[in-house]
Order: sequence, then C-alpha cells, then structure tokens
Amino acid sequence: MIQIKWNEKKLNNFYKKMDLIGSNIKDATKSSLEKGLTGIQKMALDYKRGTKQGILIEVTDEDNKLVGRVYTDKQLLPHALFLEFGTGTFAELPHIGTTKTFIKSGFRYWYLPVEKAQRDFGDNRRITINGQDYFIMFAQQPSPFMRPAAFQGRDIAINEVRNGISEFLREVVR
Repeated sequence: MIQIKWNEKKLNNFYKKMDLIGSNIKDATKSSLEKGLTGIQKMALDYKRGTKQGILIEVTDEDNKLVGRVYTDKQLLPHALFLEFGTGTFAELPHIGTTKTFIKSGFRYWYLPVEKAQRDFGDNRRITINGQDYFIMFAQQPSPFMRPAAFQGRDIAINEVRNGISEFLREVVR
C-alpha cells in the first residue's frame, strides 16, 4: 500500500500564493501596461511639432481583457490627422469625404473658420465668405508623430508588461 503525506503548512502557503496571484495579476499587468504606454506617449510628444501636449493614454478592462491605447485629445489637437498625414497636394492618403469645419476648395488650399483656429494667421490670410470669417490654409507636408511612436514603442510596451508580470510573480512566490 502507498501512503502519501502532505506538508499542510506548505500546501496552505502554496494556496495563499495562488490566490494572491489570481487576485492581483490584473493590477500588476495594468500598471506595467500604463508604464509602457507612457513611454509611447513620451515618444509621440518628442516627435510632435509645436506644443508638447495633447497626447493621452488610457487602459480599460473590456470583456475581461486589458486594452491600452495612446490617442490625441480632440480638444487640444483637432488637426492631428492633418499633421500626421499631410494636407492638400502633400497628403499621404487619398482625400475622402468632407469635414464640418473646413470648406473644401480643391487640393491647394481650404478655408478654416476663424473661431476654430488655434491661433491668428494674420489679416492677409483672412477672407469673408457668406458673412463668416475664414483663414486661407495651404497644403502641408506630413509630420508624423503617432505612427513612428506606435511602431517603435510597441516592443518597449510589450517588454514593460512582460517585466512587470515577471517582477510581480517573483515577489509573490518569494
């Protein structure tokens, strides 16, 4: 006959560690994901021309999965797509649709309502159409900041999550 004896103290200790891992792994993963996304955010701000603000990070729990994203603040950077992909004849992507803000006038220039402009472009670029004041805006070269940060930072973010989980597990099983 075979007899098996368990060390009850060690077994209880093992169960406690497993419970601790199960209850805290998501928090450890979330904090390391936020740390990785903060690195991508910093890269994007470094690449961005002009003010060094308007790029946000967010980590949400959707269907029991952590989802992280880095995105632009629509209030501070409503023109982020124009910066990223260029405009007019310099645009990287084909022109699709229209916007509510701009009046389309072809690929060389367009009209920006004065109240939507983030700064004064001067009286020489101001024009009145149907009683509303606009600035004449010209085609601009693309100045990508989100795409390079996303592609260069994704491996950094993955490593940050991997290291965060490893560190958490080392702490628990100690």
